[in-house]
Amino acid sequence: MKTILLLACLVISTSVLSSQEVVGKFSTVSESECNIEITISANGKGIFSESCRREDGSHIDDVETFNISWKLINNEFIANIKGSEEKFIYHSNLPCKNFGEGGTSNGLIGYGTYFWREPIKCK
Repeated sequence: MKTILLLACLVISTSVLSSQEVVGKFSTVSESECNIEITISANGKGIFSESCRREDGSHIDDVETFNISWKLINNEFIANIKGSEEKFIYHSNLPCKNFGEGGTSNGLIGYGTYFWREPIKCK
């Protein structure tokens, strides 16, 4: 009985999201007009940065940066971005094919897109 209880605790504990998994820099990788970076600090704070190409065709991007706060609730990363709570799910196997490479890497899914942990290490 003790062995079963110990195994159940190990299975449950390995599936729980920890702050170490979400602390760091995550970014979108796209050839669209806008790219986003989220830098997550251990103190529940961070920075959300959106870089969008200007419509005039110049190679200068307009960059907007916002301070964010975050928390972990029920295995979800919840970030307050521009006054709105956004849910992100941590994944250890995001497909690298989205930007032309094989394998997978870890990151977050949320805000309508994938965010890969920097530096991206496709396995």
